[in-house]
Amino acid sequence: IVSTAYRTQVASDPTRIPRTVSIGPLVSMSALEVTVEEWMQFIVDNRFASSLFPDENALPGSTYKMLFAALKNADHERYFKVARNGDVIPKYSWWVRQDKKDSGGMPLNYPITGITYEQAIRFCKWKEQKINEDRAPERQISIGLPSIETYKGLIENIDSLGHGKEPCWNFRFNYRHPACDDGHHRPIPQGQEPVRADAYWPSKLGLYNLQGNAAEMTATPGVAMGGSYRHYAWQSHRDQVQTYSKPEEWLGFRYVVTKKSVQ
Repeated sequence: IVSTAYRTQVASDPTRIPRTVSIGPLVSMSALEVTVEEWMQFIVDNRFASSLFPDENALPGSTYKMLFAALKNADHERYFKVARNGDVIPKYSWWVRQDKKDSGGMPLNYPITGITYEQAIRFCKWKEQKINEDRAPERQISIGLPSIETYKGLIENIDSLGHGKEPCWNFRFNYRHPACDDGHHRPIPQGQEPVRADAYWPSKLGLYNLQGNAAEMTATPGVAMGGSYRHYAWQSHRDQVQTYSKPEEWLGFRYVVTKKSVQ
């Protein structure tokens, strides 16, 4: 159920597009890291352009590689269908991990990684154009990568400890940590691989995985923030950066939405 207050806020703030939260006056940010599913839609909308596919050598697992391999060749019709509105729909529900603790299926709602800074910029421009297509001039928005200063103002420096009776229970975010057990003799992906973009508790503003999971590109090329599942907890703090020069299995992004000034 969408509250009246929320409807009013969205109506008065054109930056509040789906999957975003407000981080300031007429400025919103994607609540989640950009997901594999969103990146698939980006590829399909651009007629399967080969330049938009992630680097298969920088994807975090075989399931990711199989997914994009299927999308890249004729097999995509076997696994996906494209709706009349252009949405990409998987034909088999098991491709989507429904449960936050489920480790089976395909990682459609996991963060996209293995991409370049230039590809991320193209995604932002594509999404901006799609949102602005049917909008009046006074409701036009811009979408781009967040600045380093934006991240410094949003990262909460949450601690690195679990809060259960055992040290490997109830982690607060996904960061590098020795393999451990969930108490039922089953391995958990904590610090071993990406998890769902909506895993763990969100920040006070409603931003998921701002620390850990996938380090996030900033508007400054080669500089990411927030740490990843490959980084220690302290490396996710607001005074730390991660540098990169190529696609990485631990590197993704989210975007900010601002209002365009009317000329």
